[in-house]
Amino acid sequence: MLPLIGWMLRVITHKRATQESALPTYQPKIHNYTDTQRTWGHDYNFTPRDNGIYAQISGWSDERIRPGDFILMSARDNPCGVRYRVLKIEYCNDSSDMFFAETCFYKRTSEEQMADMLGIQGNSKSWVKVNDS
Repeated sequence: MLPLIGWMLRVITHKRATQESALPTYQPKIHNYTDTQRTWGHDYNFTPRDNGIYAQISGWSDERIRPGDFILMSARDNPCGVRYRVLKIEYCNDSSDMFFAETCFYKRTSEEQMADMLGIQGNSKSWVKVNDS
């Protein structure tokens, strides 16, 4: 059983690395969809796959989300929320703010969790304030 688990982890890690290598190289944005930021026109529906490693997220956004960006959502067991990276996203024609995104779980460091709580985006060398929607 243990070799099977090791093989599954290698497959998941390889699949995630392959998908991420195709993402754009711009500075990704963090889109805050935690419970305090969920409003009319800024909400989502979350459908997990592969035990939460991947997820289909559909929703509405007042700001354009691009592949490589992060979606921050509330979680019962994590008051700081969880973060998923957008691998692929499609917008609807009617209504143009509605999207369907393929995402994968992306673990945050404690430094990133603190920055998200304070509404700061970026890395330790270049912090950028996130606009509250």
